[in-house]
Amino acid sequence: MTQERITDRIRSDFSFVAQRARHVKINEERMRYLCDVFPRTPLKSAFDSEHHMHAHDPELAAGYIFALDSINFGAPFKMHLMRENVIPRENGSLYRLVSKSLKRWYETDPPSARTLAVLTPQKLRRILGFGNEGPNSRKLTELFAACLNETGRFVQNETKGKFMPLVQQADGSVDAFIERISFISHFQDCADYRGRTITFGKRAQILTADMHLALEKAGVTAFRDTERLTIFVDDVLPRVFHETGVAEYSPVLSRFIARSFFLPERPDLQTEMRACAGYIGSRIAQAVGLQDMNVDHYLWEIGSRKIFAIHDPAAQKLWDALYAQPVAWENYPAASLTNY
Repeated sequence: MTQERITDRIRSDFSFVAQRARHVKINEERMRYLCDVFPRTPLKSAFDSEHHMHAHDPELAAGYIFALDSINFGAPFKMHLMRENVIPRENGSLYRLVSKSLKRWYETDPPSARTLAVLTPQKLRRILGFGNEGPNSRKLTELFAACLNETGRFVQNETKGKFMPLVQQADGSVDAFIERISFISHFQDCADYRGRTITFGKRAQILTADMHLALEKAGVTAFRDTERLTIFVDDVLPRVFHETGVAEYSPVLSRFIARSFFLPERPDLQTEMRACAGYIGSRIAQAVGLQDMNVDHYLWEIGSRKIFAIHDPAAQKLWDALYAQPVAWENYPAASLTNY
């Protein structure tokens, strides 16, 4: 019996939840409209040189991506970090702050896997430029350091401290790579829903996609089947679909997200939001002829930067509605969630 590939499992889980969701309904008319106006070419700035390191050495590029995506989380902390003046209040991006800080580190004194394995929160704070120490930035730095420590230990134990062999051993298969790196606990991303384990694999898939893009810059084709990657669902995509009316939420879910899009106390609601967003994103990709990761890149830009250059007035009207409904972020907890 052939073992189910992880990306097939993720798509199946998205569909399972979407068909049974009690609190999320897909507006098919809005879905068709969104597909009509969606771009048909990949986003060129998905892995730009301003915010990311472009290295000619594949081993250096792979090490940078492993480090970056080991700490590619922290959305529940964002508003707290703004109040602590760690990131700017206007259009501040925690991800871009981290990616540029790591870029500087890897361009001047690239760390080994062993260095990552013993990196302290205090040193990492200096590397990231978290100048003002508050309780939330301190907690996030501790989480970041713990994840980098685990990644460093894993690479030391599995491939004698070298990053590229982990890519090469996948033999061009995104599924094989995702399965391998999912032995690192902070890349595991699952939830229980109606007696079934729902797999999201958000950060493991982001690492895979980023690795492919970064190694392309180094002249290496890491994976031959990136079309198998699914949507990388975090908090941004559910907001995009909700605020454009593609995903309609029940009164119960609407009351919760008026306070926060992070719902650790209601994992069923969180699972429905994320899985339905993944299901919608995959349908868009199929309709417009793009890979899921290309659709994800566009949607993340829309939701995180609040701007999108579309010249079609009808399409612009849809995107203008993105932030029509204000969300009260002030009360969300600085939860130690590594999947957002």
